Amino acid sequence: MIMVLFTLLSSLFKQAYDITPPGLVTCLACAYIGSGRYFAAYRHEFIGTLLMIGFTFSPGKWIGQDALMVAWIAHVCGVVASDKLGGGPHVNPAVTVSMYALGKCSYTEGFVRIMGAMA
Repeated sequence: MIMVLFTLLSSLFKQAYDITPPGLVTCLACAYIGSGRYFAAYRHEFIGTLLMIGFTFSPGKWIGQDALMVAWIAHVCGVVASDKLGGGPHVNPAVTVSMYALGKCSYTEGFVRIMGAMA
């Protein structure tokens, strides 16, 4: 019974491993650095990046192809949504590195934020 369960679990992990992108597990594991102390920063960065990609990169291709004003309005809505709903993320790893250089965030928080944006 236990051997069958172990074989089934092993097969499941092997299938999941084959379809998982290489860095995703590392990026997700970084959310719990410091006993989850930086999880909120990770979550804000992850959500903010998803919103930024969804709303700011879609204008021009799907939204506002014929009207430039509509595309810019969608872009502005994406930036505002990313900032307000995402909790004020840095969204761009370059901004995180700049904040670290200015002393506005610790090395660990910066690392977690970059991993949240990359996930």
